[in-house]
Amino acid sequence: MKYSESGWLGQVKMELPASSRGVVAGFRSAYNALMNAFLGYLAAIRKRFTAGDATEHTHRRALEAFLESVGRDITATNEPRRIACGSPDFQITRKGVPVGHVKTKDIGTDLDQTERGKGPHGEQFIRYRDGLPNWILTDYLQFRWFVNGEKRLTPQSANWIRAEKSGPRPMANRTWRNY
Repeated sequence: MKYSESGWLGQVKMELPASSRGVVAGFRSAYNALMNAFLGYLAAIRKRFTAGDATEHTHRRALEAFLESVGRDITATNEPRRIACGSPDFQITRKGVPVGHVKTKDIGTDLDQTERGKGPHGEQFIRYRDGLPNWILTDYLQFRWFVNGEKRLTPQSANWIRAEKSGPRPMANRTWRNY
């Protein structure tokens, strides 16, 4: 049996035996639940961002809800205790066991510059990269996953229209695309 699904994550194709119909139904159900949670997350971010007075901390409640929706027994603790490399914004646990951390930056922060160890957050990034085995750096729309100091994945949920040379435009001039 061939199975194909198109959606936010792109085209997913797999070849399954005919006896796998239940697996496909389970995959589709999980995929739909994740996409619904993600769309709710984006709607919450958009609502608060478009008000014009949002800061990095404004969106944490939406991120916490989304992180906890991606799996059973997941807890996202906002502002956990300080650790050796600094103060990540979230600690992610599963059944009480720490599995990773999340560091947030304001929407539109130049994560490329940060990842190069430059700019206002560069030194902090280097500490986290070298000190955390499994973590995510995000500006709430772009997520960069690092494992043992190496980037594994960079999904992006929305694109900002950026000025050619001056970096991100001021908050009032940003608009949504791909949403």
